[in-house]
Amino acid sequence: MKRKLKIITFNPRDWEFGGYAEKYGCEVKSVSIGGKVPKRLTGEVSFDGIGEVATNEGIKNFFSLNKLFKPDAILFGIHFNLNSLIFERIKEENKEVKIFFHYTDQRVTVAKLVRQYISLVDCMLVTNDDQDDWKKFYDYGVKNIRILYDGVSAYEYWPKPKIPFFDCMFGGNNYHRLAEKLRGDENASVFEKFTGAIFRDRFIDLVNIHFNLVIRGNWGWDEGKYFLKPMLYHPKYLDVLREAKIVLSTVNAPRNKLIMRRMVRGMASQRLYLTQYCPGLVSFYSNHKHLVWFKSIDEGIDLIRFYLEHDELRERIAYFGRKQILKDHSNEKRLQDFLKIYEEIS
Repeated sequence: MKRKLKIITFNPRDWEFGGYAEKYGCEVKSVSIGGKVPKRLTGEVSFDGIGEVATNEGIKNFFSLNKLFKPDAILFGIHFNLNSLIFERIKEENKEVKIFFHYTDQRVTVAKLVRQYISLVDCMLVTNDDQDDWKKFYDYGVKNIRILYDGVSAYEYWPKPKIPFFDCMFGGNNYHRLAEKLRGDENASVFEKFTGAIFRDRFIDLVNIHFNLVIRGNWGWDEGKYFLKPMLYHPKYLDVLREAKIVLSTVNAPRNKLIMRRMVRGMASQRLYLTQYCPGLVSFYSNHKHLVWFKSIDEGIDLIRFYLEHDELRERIAYFGRKQILKDHSNEKRLQDFLKIYEEIS
């Protein structure tokens, strides 16, 4: 009998508790690297896995599980308060383990947070199929790169009964305005490199004039100009997505066949997902069937107005969008993808 593949994951937890791991010949253990009540850098509670601030408790649990479970693979993502020394120790105690870094961010350069792990990571997992973007990682010495999009649980993201109070919801930061506020600061250059930041600023500004808009974001928004509500994260993010008729998205850093977490979860919540077009999106979905995309600010405004006036059409697209997301991007499907990648690089 073939031995079960053992996996430790910081995210998604659903790989351990979803009831399907054994079906694919593996055993999964999840670690909350942020401890019992994981938080983001800004202090909000978040059970997303990715983005949690590592705590001494979480790191201790990780070391203990590595020693007792002896995994074949470890999957982690962006976490603060972690460093390469932690994974050097993991490799010393378990020399055969393969380490996978799930990098779901988009940057022009290779971030310091990523560079520290390059010599230790066996494979970097990204959420786009952009060879120009991949090249910067290869140039820094990354051994293997594969695609692993974010997944979603049908039980965690669903059409929860909630009467939408707002026309539109946007979740994210305004990096264009943030860069302006930081002008002269060494951190400003990081935000100035988002090529889609000005488009986002202009589009959301116009949406705010014409429609009842709520923004969930920490940085760059003028509190006197926009209706801002606090950021909420999983599992409370479903309520955020369901509080408006339309979930809006723009693309700060366009990449070929980029699929962002906001898309997967927004569509899974069964609200109309209306997004700026990103190269390659047509390869996955049909416009006005699964979601709606726009290529100019004026077009985006016109489409919002049209779908607010046509409830049946809007809800139909939201329904088929969720159906397609659960087919393409379930956590179960992501586990299958991960197992295939593991076999490819082993």
